[in-house]
This record gives sequence, structure tokens and C-alpha cells, in this order.
Amino acid sequence: MITDNIYKKSIFELVVEYKVHTIRYGIGLPTKKFTRRAEQYKHLVDFVVGVNEDGSVETIYDKHKVL
Repeated sequence: MITDNIYKKSIFELVVEYKVHTIRYGIGLPTKKFTRRAEQYKHLVDFVVGVNEDGSVETIYDKHKVL
């Protein structure tokens, strides 16, 4: 698990002019190949989206209901 906030700090510095108060972290993966693995590691992110073979996108996990 990542315990260092270097990425979070860098992202906040990038968007500081836009008054961003919250940033959610997520990943997008091919649904067919990675759904089981995404379920295993979902505690590391705020959301996971899957991309299907036809190009459609589905939500696999959305902890804060941001999608």
C-alpha cells in the first residue's frame, strides 16, 4: 500500500488555482481480464472502471459514488 503522499501533493499543486477541495483516485482496466483483481485491490482506490471489448465503460467499484 502507498503510504507516501507525494502524488497527492503533486496533483494538488497542479490544480491549486482551480479551488479543488477533493481529489478521488481511480483506475480503468479491461473488464474481462481484470474484474476479479480489481475487486481484490479496490481498497487502494476510490473507484474502478472497466472497459468492455465493445468500448463501453462500466463501473466496477465506486466507494464515494463519484461516477
